[in-house]
Amino acid sequence: MRADTAKILLAFSMLLEMITLVNCKEQFMKKFVWSLFLISLLAYASGLQAQGTAFTYQGRLQNNGSPANGSYDMAFALYGTSTGGVALAGPVTNTAVAVSNGLFTTTLDFGNVFTGGSNWLGMAVSPGGANTYSTLAPRQQLTAVPYAQYALSAGAAASAGSVSAANITGTIPLGRLPANVVTNGASGVNFTGTFSGDGAGVTNLPVSNLVQIQAPIVGWGDNWNGATTFPTGSSNVVAIAAGDGFSLALKSDGTVVSSRWNDYDQTTVPAGLSNVVAIAAGYGFSLALKSDRTVVAWGWNDYGQTTIPAGLSNVVAIAAGAYHSLALKSDGTVVGWGYNVQGQTTIPAGLSNVVAVAGGALHSLALKSDSTVVGWGYNAQGQTTIPAGLSNVVAIAAGADHNLALKSDGTVVGWGWNDYGETTIPAGLSNVAAIAAGYHHSLALRPHIVPAAVALRNGSNVFQGTISAAGFTGDGSGLTNLTGVALLSGGNVFTGNQVISSGNVGIGNANPTNILMVVNARCDGSSWINASDRNLKQDFAPVDAQTVLEKVAALPIQSWSYKAQPAQKHVGPVAQDFHAAFGLGQDETSIATVDEGGVALAAIQGLNQKLQAREEEIQKLKEKADKVDSLEKRVEELEKMIRSLPANK
Repeated sequence: MRADTAKILLAFSMLLEMITLVNCKEQFMKKFVWSLFLISLLAYASGLQAQGTAFTYQGRLQNNGSPANGSYDMAFALYGTSTGGVALAGPVTNTAVAVSNGLFTTTLDFGNVFTGGSNWLGMAVSPGGANTYSTLAPRQQLTAVPYAQYALSAGAAASAGSVSAANITGTIPLGRLPANVVTNGASGVNFTGTFSGDGAGVTNLPVSNLVQIQAPIVGWGDNWNGATTFPTGSSNVVAIAAGDGFSLALKSDGTVVSSRWNDYDQTTVPAGLSNVVAIAAGYGFSLALKSDRTVVAWGWNDYGQTTIPAGLSNVVAIAAGAYHSLALKSDGTVVGWGYNVQGQTTIPAGLSNVVAVAGGALHSLALKSDSTVVGWGYNAQGQTTIPAGLSNVVAIAAGADHNLALKSDGTVVGWGWNDYGETTIPAGLSNVAAIAAGYHHSLALRPHIVPAAVALRNGSNVFQGTISAAGFTGDGSGLTNLTGVALLSGGNVFTGNQVISSGNVGIGNANPTNILMVVNARCDGSSWINASDRNLKQDFAPVDAQTVLEKVAALPIQSWSYKAQPAQKHVGPVAQDFHAAFGLGQDETSIATVDEGGVALAAIQGLNQKLQAREEEIQKLKEKADKVDSLEKRVEELEKMIRSLPANK
């Protein structure tokens, strides 16, 4: 019995020699995810006079994917670009900002630094008093609001002194103007009309000042009642909405304009409607969200679609379906009312962290803070079947039976019914700032003025957009900040140290979630993590643990070193012996760590089975020994009794 025990201990010792324990030091970092609403950058004020430089900022803060709560210190800085660059103003640090269910409001004042160019807001957050700031990404672009639009023309008004433009009539004779008004260094001179020529003689003109004019609103699909043809002269538009045969536009002054079909007074905007921050259009009815977070509705109401639920408040976004309405509240939840035959106003249980909503004919959509989309209601045309892999969505729109999604790169994705081409996105459509979907048509809003795709022959030029050339000569020694470089043929050969300072690397994986990912396997910087999800596996079969244990016991284990690293010693089997014993892996020249670990675990199970069997044998022997001891005692007692009896006479 002792010899068998020794054999078991020897096998167990050999098994331990081939098991390598890898201690994975997991680093836990809390990441804050922020989302902005359309109303987040409104400077609330009671009048038009004496507007300062401060503005109110609202945002949503998440801690590890859940809404944050408590007191946080926040630092803000203003940049001229979405990434990199030097701060134009700030940082402005606001301490002890209250965050409730992920929502916070604070006031920022960078001073008089807004000159009309594009600006991005950078933000860093620290738990209150901890002074451990985490920089959030991406930066958020500051868009125009009514007072900002007014400020764009303030400079021209100031140059006129006390003379009102309304009091200047007639034509000013050229003799009253300086002879060389354009070439004498004058500033603030604006040209209109058409300029012709090759630009020869135009000097000191930065490329960034060259712009091109484009149509702000692009429409496609069914043009019944001119739904995709917006009124000529529409300007200062900051938001659009498409109904069935009619459209709405929100202007920078908080007023609403409309076009086309009006059988239900849906384009008859209520008198005095102002301070509007968002609009929505359904079938024969319209909605408007005001700056006080209340909703106004007008038009057709047979299904109660324009009857606002009593007490509805704290609304941050709205949407209109064919005969139903949706409202997104500041706590990330959704309220629906109106026609519900397909469950379009029955909000999915547990739906939260919503940042935008959209309503179709008989279906509804929600955009969540993680940039993914959720759909519910009627689905005969696949309108609630979200396209696989759709991500990085910043806005959504729903038509009768089709949907649109605006991505962070300014491109648009469409799905659902396409009989009128409503989901066939126009070729080359880009730089989109907002989208809308009507019954059978779609709209996209683009900036009215965008950087021109112009290159000069010489000078220090800063190029914007994509630059292409028929040919390029030179070794590229002067080129810097190259991104998206691809070779026409052949592979890339790198020399020296290649450093990736931030971000993840994916090989066969377009969306790596770890520092390095090779398809599904990943590395977190401290250990290699094999992909072991049950959903990735197939052909499951039981394993004879006793057979595995016997093969492990017979497997040659040696110490050795790689030829390329003679000074480093290792212990373990060679791939040929391992493959011959178990037949695992891709070939006989390598051992997968998942196979080595699996064999070790199976051998442990086999050893445990042997130990359990031996324990059972020992227990049986013990029981027999106990019986023998009992019999021996009884024999002794009988012998004593016999000896105590009187001798027979």
